[in-house]
Order: sequence, then structure tokens, then C-alpha cells
Amino acid sequence: MGDKIQDAKDKFEAIRAKNATHIPGSDMRKAESLSDSPDLQEQADNLKTMLDMLKDTFVGKFSVSTETIVAASAAIIYLVWVLDAVPDFLPIVGFLDDLAVIAMGVKYCAKDMTKYEKWRTSDGGRRKHWFSKR
Repeated sequence: MGDKIQDAKDKFEAIRAKNATHIPGSDMRKAESLSDSPDLQEQADNLKTMLDMLKDTFVGKFSVSTETIVAASAAIIYLVWVLDAVPDFLPIVGFLDDLAVIAMGVKYCAKDMTKYEKWRTSDGGRRKHWFSKR
């Protein structure tokens, strides 16, 4: 099993190295600056909140509409699914479609996520969440 994992890591690094040589330096600098973006951090926080909200919904601690469950689940499944509209091994653009889908999911679920945040903070911070460190 360890050999297969190492082979996969080696193949990934080879693809990444090959693609990195095809990216102009200005694009690479832009991508690196985007990785420090507060907007990107906000989307990561939104994803954590969405995951916590789904978990609390599934265990019966919080209630949201079926549409919200479907939208949030679809966004998360798209994020982790191997087959994307734009493959993740493509530099920069490979992750932009994932980010766009998460942003759309957050936008669709915003009302329920706001309710969830209020509910979660009204608990006095006593609850421990399985995914986020809040």
C-alpha cells in the first residue's frame, strides 16, 4: 500500500513540476498573492461553517430546509469529487471552479448559514464542533 501512495505522490509532483514550467512568472506571482487573499480565507471559513451546519443538521441539533441541505451537499461533493468541470491538476484555473461552486453554495445557503451562526454563538461557545476550531 505504501508503494502505491508513494507512486501517486511521485506522479502528482511530476505533473505539478511539468505544469509549473508552463506558467509565466507573472501568473505564478498572481496566484501566490491570491493564496494570501482575505477573500480566500473567508471562503474557507464559510466552507467550515457549511460543514458544521450540515453536521448539526444531520444529527438533529439544527434544522434547515431540504434545498439548503441539497445545495450545501452538492457544493461539498463537487469540491471533493475527482471529476471536475476543470481538472484540479491544472494550475490556478483547476481550483477556481471549486472556489466558484463553494461561493455559489454559500450564496444560496447564506440565510440558513446566518441563522446557524446566531444559533451556534447563542450557545455560549460551549459546543465543540467536529470540523472547525471555533
